[in-house]
Amino acid sequence: MAPSVTASSAISSASNDVKPRRQLNRVERLLNQIKQKPARVLKDRRCHKPEFCQAFFDYCVDHALQNQGSGIALAGLALELAHKIGDPHLIHRAEGVRVHAYIATTKWDQAGEYLQDYRASALTCCQECASDWYIRQGDLLVENRDPQAASVAIAKSVDNLGCSSGDPYGRICYVRGLEHFYNGDPGRALLDVDTSLKEIDLTSPRGYFMDDLAFLSCFLQRTAERSLDEQALEIALVFKERIVGLKHWTDVRTRLSWVEGQLHVRLRHPRDADLRLGSTRKALTRLGPKHHALAAALDHCLHYTHRPCDDSRRRILTILGSCERQLKGLDPDLKKKLKYAKSAISRQPRSTAVALMWLRGSFTVPVAAIVPGLTPR
Repeated sequence: MAPSVTASSAISSASNDVKPRRQLNRVERLLNQIKQKPARVLKDRRCHKPEFCQAFFDYCVDHALQNQGSGIALAGLALELAHKIGDPHLIHRAEGVRVHAYIATTKWDQAGEYLQDYRASALTCCQECASDWYIRQGDLLVENRDPQAASVAIAKSVDNLGCSSGDPYGRICYVRGLEHFYNGDPGRALLDVDTSLKEIDLTSPRGYFMDDLAFLSCFLQRTAERSLDEQALEIALVFKERIVGLKHWTDVRTRLSWVEGQLHVRLRHPRDADLRLGSTRKALTRLGPKHHALAAALDHCLHYTHRPCDDSRRRILTILGSCERQLKGLDPDLKKKLKYAKSAISRQPRSTAVALMWLRGSFTVPVAAIVPGLTPR
């Protein structure tokens, strides 16, 4: 099963780590105003400064990364803004934002057309613009399941970038990890996730971090090697230390807890698995989306199949019952499947793992279904 998230990238000219805090605050305040009425970005002259443009472009990127419907419209505003300013570097970057938005909405033919439209201009402009163009091409080739051609494009992006650290390189690794995964090399794919989580600036779109954490699960779908599970858990724990003390990162921490819990199950760490998956299930029940909450609850239930006994089965039925009561607004078809699975488990205890895995695999969420279920003999 392929990852359900879309690979996307935007490359900034310099890491936000070096920007003065006062300047960042000023840009952030203006961006918050623009978010209320995005069309104002074309009328407010304060939006013509390069540092604001990068922040606005990242806002557009994050919208598409998190599959918000206005991504294409926002990308159009980004391109209009760049043309209004007239800076060729900003125009190329905005063109890349538009390509990204079309890739994220699986409009790959249109993305390819827009990519070709500014190819010559970007590749003859400067190394930074060339690097950004090539990673867009690599992104599209990954989504079109042509990892070998994507590998060539991504290598050209790295060559033009000229460095192997910092925010722009981290964003390249975000795409390259998928390329390695589709080329059948989960170990190298995990290394790129590690680099991406370490190098992408913490002021960059949080969608990158959400996706990278989901990739940790996605990249383990085709393997059962303990060493890779241990590698993925170490990556998650190092990133956990990086975001200690950051405010308003609940969504990222919840995603991290979910993936960490899955890995603890696979590594047979029952107490840690129970703690992480339990907290994830409760957080997503409050915050949603509802089908994410159901998926995390099913991972928690599958964890309990590793301790086959009456207490574990009762716990599973309790969790499923809570899902029926608490997940208001769940898709009607999923509600029916949940009810059916709960009934099957009640009638035939030996079918517990099969019923849970069937339900978990019947719908798609960014975090892959990698928690195995064990059927008692």
